[in-house]
Amino acid sequence: MMDTTNIKIGYSSRYYEPLQQLKLMFDSQNVFKLIHNEEKGTYSLPYLYENYKNELEPEVISTGIVQAIRKYFESNLFSSEEKQVILSNLQPYIENFGNNTINHLIFRIDRAEEKYSELISEYEKTITSLKQVNLSLNKEFSKGSFMTINTEPPPVVFISYSHDSDKHKDWVLQLATKLRSNGVNVILDRWNLKLGSNLASFMERELSKSNRVICICSDTYVNKANKGKGGAGYEKQIMTAELIQDQNTNWIIPLIVNNQSEKRTPTFLAGKMYISFEDSNLYESKYEELLRDLLDEPSIPPLGKNPFQI
Repeated sequence: MMDTTNIKIGYSSRYYEPLQQLKLMFDSQNVFKLIHNEEKGTYSLPYLYENYKNELEPEVISTGIVQAIRKYFESNLFSSEEKQVILSNLQPYIENFGNNTINHLIFRIDRAEEKYSELISEYEKTITSLKQVNLSLNKEFSKGSFMTINTEPPPVVFISYSHDSDKHKDWVLQLATKLRSNGVNVILDRWNLKLGSNLASFMERELSKSNRVICICSDTYVNKANKGKGGAGYEKQIMTAELIQDQNTNWIIPLIVNNQSEKRTPTFLAGKMYISFEDSNLYESKYEELLRDLLDEPSIPPLGKNPFQI
């Protein structure tokens, strides 16, 4: 993970526009635009008319801002690191929410005549409300979990593979270990199958509760799955039954390694998109592709504006 705390977003950065959009949500003056002055039929700042009544609801405002930011991030499909970059640059605006408006209201209170005591009272209520919103926002964003740590339970992923050789088993073990270190709850026979346990029962139980399945499609695995032999053949039967119920599912991810044959995947996985780990020089990029898919963190640039629309 890169250190995002000191990254500054310049005008040319692709995060510049998203940051500007989010800054507007922390402009306390925009909050007053939501307050309707029925008498004048306007949405305006409190110091633009004398009969102002404080109608701010701190909890509603802070919750609305948080939800709007979550929705914005979800709509633009930012990764966790990208969210952290933007939030780090947004932090000063979070910490100072409402300060400009509070200072302006204090200025008006100090210079108001006594006859405006009711208005002054409403201004003071507004100051209190804005301070409560500020406190709630800072509390929410200081958790460290906002947008950077997935609060969803980690995905459960079963790895189906054949024991081709010690070298191949070690490769699978290293992949599984790395996935677990990155927040994926991997189910692997070397970890989860106890001595004396029933192999068939283990396969049925763990496959049924897994969110995703990674099939390590080596030459041996493909042959065994197609012929219905060994553990690969039995797991194929279980997975095939699931695929019959929903042919459009992305439940299974074929992963190609140690495969020199023309058949890249078993027949029951024909047509499924796969990831090839055959080129060791591309291991890290392919691993990131796999990890993003498992954690539902797609690497998609934010949607920009149509340059031809005015």
